[in-house]
Amino acid sequence: MTEKELHRLRRHDLLQLLLAQGREAAQLQGQIDDMTAELNDLHETNSRFIGRMDDKDAQIEKLKRRLNEKDAQVETFKERLKDKDAQIDRLKGRLDQKDLQMEELKKVIEEYRSGRIFEIDGKISIADVAQKLEGIFGAAQKAVDQYLGEIHRADQADGPDSLGGTCRNE
Repeated sequence: MTEKELHRLRRHDLLQLLLAQGREAAQLQGQIDDMTAELNDLHETNSRFIGRMDDKDAQIEKLKRRLNEKDAQVETFKERLKDKDAQIDRLKGRLDQKDLQMEELKKVIEEYRSGRIFEIDGKISIADVAQKLEGIFGAAQKAVDQYLGEIHRADQADGPDSLGGTCRNE
């Protein structure tokens, strides 16, 4: 509306126009207030979400640290497992060697038991007989030492008062 048209209006029309504008202004102010309240609610909700996100980020960092620690533990366990596997392989090798030694000793024992140790082919030399007797006495001494060692260990395990005293080797 132009200024000319405004001057032509009567007082009653002007009052109605002012009243309509006042109602519209009040309605718009109500909408502004509602939107401001809604905006404040959205800001509060946004702040709560940001806080929760920060908490989640902190939890994620904690879990990352724990996961890294667990990864380090897994690596340590893998290394220990490799060491144990190597140790097992070494022990298997030693066991195989001991098995071979036992087979050789079983053959020697069988030779002693069968009496073939005393069989001498061809010419008899004193050196051969001495060597065979030395083997017999060495095996006998080894058996005696082993027996006494077992008795001594058993005596130590039972304590000095188990049989009324200690075992004496004379």
